[in-house]
This record gives sequence, C-alpha cells and structure tokens, in this order.
Amino acid sequence: MKKKIIISLCFLIIGTIAYNKYLNSNIRVIEEHVMIENLPEVFEDFTILQVTDLHGTWFGENQSQLIDLVNSLDYDLLALTGDLGDLDFDSEGLAMQAFLTGIIKKTPIVYVEGNHGPFVRDRQTGEKTEIAYWLEEQGVHLLFEPLIIEEDGKKLWIAEQTEPFWRNEQLKDVTEEDVLIGIMHYPMDENFYRAKRESGEFPPYDLILAGHYHGGQWRIPFYGAIFVSDVYGNGWFPSQNRVSGLNNWSGYYQYVSKGLGASGSNQLLKQRWFNPPEINLLTLKRD
Repeated sequence: MKKKIIISLCFLIIGTIAYNKYLNSNIRVIEEHVMIENLPEVFEDFTILQVTDLHGTWFGENQSQLIDLVNSLDYDLLALTGDLGDLDFDSEGLAMQAFLTGIIKKTPIVYVEGNHGPFVRDRQTGEKTEIAYWLEEQGVHLLFEPLIIEEDGKKLWIAEQTEPFWRNEQLKDVTEEDVLIGIMHYPMDENFYRAKRESGEFPPYDLILAGHYHGGQWRIPFYGAIFVSDVYGNGWFPSQNRVSGLNNWSGYYQYVSKGLGASGSNQLLKQRWFNPPEINLLTLKRD
C-alpha cells in the first residue's frame, strides 16, 4: 500500500512538472475592450499591445515563438511596461533585444524600465545608458517626454506614470477632448486612486497599463495568486481582482498584465506555476 502511494505521488509530481512546462511554453493573447467616455471617433478601435515582464525568458530559438505571435497581430501601439531584462540572469536584456530585432515595427513603441531593467538612465549620472541609445535606434520612444499621436486634430497622449515622481507639468496641455494613456510598471491599488481623485492633482488618465505582479507567479488552481510583490507591502493573499486584468477605481481604469516571465534569485524559484505567460491586446471603445 505504501509503495502504491509513493508511485502515485511520483506520477503526480512528474505530471505536474510536465503540465506546467507545457503551460509556460505557450503564450496566450488576452483581449480586452476598454470603454472610454467621449472617446474621439478617430480613436475608436485603437488597439494597444502590451508586452511586459519578459525577465530574460526565451520562447523558441531567437524568440521565434514570441516574434511570430506578435507579428501575427494587428495593433496601433506596442507598450513595453518594464522588466524585459533580469538583474540576475539577463541584465543586458539580450532576450528583449532578440524580440525587438525580430518584430515587424509598423507602429509606435513605448518603453518603461521597471525594477529589473534594462535601465535607460544611469543610476549615478542620470545620463542615458547604452541600451537606451540602442532602443532609440530601434524606434522605441522612452517616454522621458510624452508621446502624442494626432489624427484629424484629435490627440492621444502616452505618458509614463511613475508615482510618486510623475511630472504633471509635462501634461499641462492635455484637454478634456484628448485621450491620456499612462504607462508604468508598478500597479497601484484602490486607495491610491481614491486619494488621487480626492486631491484633484492627478493627471486625467483614461487608462493606465502596468505589470510587475506576474499574475502572482505561483498560483493555486481554482484559487489564484497567493502572493504578489506589492509596493504597499500587502502581498500575501491579495484580492484576486487586483492581481491582473482591468479595474475601474474612482474613475481610473488600470490594466495589469500577468506578463511573460518570472523572477527569482535562482532557477528553482524563477518559475511560473499554473500561470501561463500572456501578452495583451486592449482595444479602446467609446463609452
């Protein structure tokens, strides 16, 4: 009887590892419609592809799987929302470089760095890094200043939202008729957006994109994330609605992607469990 239990456990462990390996090798495309009040008609169906938290992960030889998937999609803006490199295993962002070299660059690309980089400003001097210049050579907009897309006199702004260092001065010309998209790495919570709404000093974002949580990285089937690396320290057993997906808090839409890779100081910890990698297609719709 004891022998049968041991054999059954071995099969269960091997099956779990094999299933998880299968999950982690197949990227999902998650599609979402975002309703924006008084969205100008010219930006109806404007589509943003969000790619985040690659963490040096490779999908096929020279990123062939990820490249082919992205090249098969139609989108108007590619938003890279941080941690495409990995401080422990890919500090130079080689996996990111292979991806950006291989995709068909038909649209604007915007980039923020996250806490694993690759970093576009030197932490000591504040000057641009070598990877920053390389990204710009690839046509990537680093969001040191907002990017403005203008169609038929209507403007769609894309700006970095780096709490607590956001620069409202750069967005002083945003009007009620404009669309303002915020790009950041760290998600914020309901209390943050409530406080910003009450202060009256926060830019009028119509949508904010974030990553960082990895969907919890290690997830329990039929439950979800047990831990996220939260900037407020509220990481254990988070409410599942804020771990990923679209939320409307105090009138601000925030979308959090589960991303592609995983973080960890060694390869045993650097794994996603029951948590398939994803990229995200967000389509703007008039409310």
